[in-house]
Amino acid sequence: MTKALQGINLGGWLVLERWITPSVFAGTIANDEWSLGQELGESSMKQKLQQHRDTFITKKDIAWIAEQGFSIVRLPVGYWVFNDRDGFYGSIEYVDLLFAWAEEYGLRVILDLHGAPGSQNGWDHSGKAGLLGWHTQEAYISESLVVLEQLAYRYGADPALYGVEVLNEPRWDIPLKVLLGFYMRAYAVLRSICGGAVKVIVSDSFRLKDMTAGLRAIGLADVIVDSHRYQLFSDEDKWLDFKGHLKKVIMWRREIQQQAKYFPIMIGEWSATLGHSTFTGSLEKEISAMTVEYFRKQQEVFNTEAAIWCYWTYKTEQISPWSYRDQSIFGLK
Repeated sequence: MTKALQGINLGGWLVLERWITPSVFAGTIANDEWSLGQELGESSMKQKLQQHRDTFITKKDIAWIAEQGFSIVRLPVGYWVFNDRDGFYGSIEYVDLLFAWAEEYGLRVILDLHGAPGSQNGWDHSGKAGLLGWHTQEAYISESLVVLEQLAYRYGADPALYGVEVLNEPRWDIPLKVLLGFYMRAYAVLRSICGGAVKVIVSDSFRLKDMTAGLRAIGLADVIVDSHRYQLFSDEDKWLDFKGHLKKVIMWRREIQQQAKYFPIMIGEWSATLGHSTFTGSLEKEISAMTVEYFRKQQEVFNTEAAIWCYWTYKTEQISPWSYRDQSIFGLK
């Protein structure tokens, strides 16, 4: 039985990632949106961003997503979404477009604060790689709350808004107390503006059990907890054989079941992508079959145990299991 709302991420559109759209970074050594802007300069960067934002996701893409039966799109945005600042360039007009398209095609939107000031994880998809400073200055935390407030005022009454994810993937070594304090403040901001109709979504910070325990301890009950699930970044995952990866999905089922007793669980990012070592010695046909099986096993678990799932990501420039648009990879056509 399927109970999860099914969604898809619009990764690489309003927060750049080099591996998703290498053409945007062509001819540069930049590894994130900020460094690309530094390398190109303001005029060239603005021109490149406009070309990318105008073409990478269009109304036709949203129509296609709706045709596939999805009900949600998760939209990563940076703290610079409203205006040019700190070497980044705003994109709010594209968020407006997405809401209009979503309403037209019957989709709901999750706004996801993917990049925070100071960076909440030090990774490229926070806008600026290398720095993990968000939690070290109250100014950064307060700035994040202001952006959430602005998003709430602009879209809080829009019927297409499903929820707001207050911070994407804060790293596991940010003190839990600091993160929980931010979640409390963000919750208060969103509820005061949006009322109870808009969902407030918080990241588990890669520590689902500890996060749900912490939320319960501070009495923050009315939230959805987002847990991202990948099996290709840790050393352990890189060397698992295929059966080991499937076994881990079953372990995820038990973990999600346990924590779903306390909070709705959202799998806000997941993928059929596995590390190359998993397929060592396998023929191309065997790799394709394993990719389909891995995709379907995860989908089965998330459909029955999660409240929401969103595949990462809608599309990439290069054909790969990261790109849901390349449906033949998953045996969907």
